[in-house]
Amino acid sequence: MSHRRLLWAYPAAYRRRYGTEIITLLLEMAEDGRRPGRREKLDLVLCGLRQRFRVPWRRPLALLGAALAALALGAAGAVAGTWTGWQTATDLPSQQQIRGLSEDLSGMGGTSIEPWSTAMSGPAVSAGANGQNSYSPQRIRDALAAAGWHVTSLTESDSRFVTDFTTVPWTTIPARTVTFRAAKDGLVLAGSSNTQADGRAAQGFDIWAEHTAAVRPLTITGLVLGLLAGWLLAAALAARPRRGRTSAVLTVTAIAAASVPVVEAYRATWHVMIYKTSNPNPYVAYTTGDWIPAALNPELTVPVWVMPACALVSVLAVAAGLRVSR
Repeated sequence: MSHRRLLWAYPAAYRRRYGTEIITLLLEMAEDGRRPGRREKLDLVLCGLRQRFRVPWRRPLALLGAALAALALGAAGAVAGTWTGWQTATDLPSQQQIRGLSEDLSGMGGTSIEPWSTAMSGPAVSAGANGQNSYSPQRIRDALAAAGWHVTSLTESDSRFVTDFTTVPWTTIPARTVTFRAAKDGLVLAGSSNTQADGRAAQGFDIWAEHTAAVRPLTITGLVLGLLAGWLLAAALAARPRRGRTSAVLTVTAIAAASVPVVEAYRATWHVMIYKTSNPNPYVAYTTGDWIPAALNPELTVPVWVMPACALVSVLAVAAGLRVSR
């Protein structure tokens, strides 16, 4: 490895200021027969990396901006890692396949389909139908088997359905319910079918991808890479500061913009890490015995577009603030 390549470990500004001096020293050592060994080269590279991560400790705004940038990009990296991990899971059936399965299971049309995400941020979809039909557990067994699903459980039960809440007591009619669960090539299906005595029926089921071994390692990898990238970005921008009162406003803007996506992203990451893969309920990330910080309350949800938009605003504000802060 040439001497100049070793200097690539240092920031560009540092190379411009001290690069010639370092190269001259290395050449003089070589002329004296003291060529840098592996240890010296490693020390040189490590010193360069330390310079890249260095943020002026006497500039609180720069430090705050570096921490914020690291947290923001760490959150984005974790989300990206989780998404990448789930790409190794089995694909969900197409909407046409889900609609066909729903019609075969229920014997009714008008299926509604709604995609969603499990508590571990995995792909899932719900399907439901309502109408008039007869009670038939065997129809459900046959439809699942014909579609290649292996039925793991099917339970029948009797119940009563409320038809009028204004009476005392409520008016009810008998109903029968079939609860079923099946598996197929890394996918899980769970649902129920309810048929009332008057022939009115309602059926719904969920399909979701089972947990894959790649999700958690890639989530952690994305988190670490994001933290490092955020700090490096802040350190690079802090290397050439300019005076300006605008820095305080930009920093406050960055904090406000980052708060929603960062909390939401770390909440999702927390759920990914604590999710019990043996849990039969994909909606639940943890049990009542698990502890979760109040700041990561699972009730906090935001639209999908809010997180990347706020994260982008935050990073841009951090970048601008670091360039004008001192």
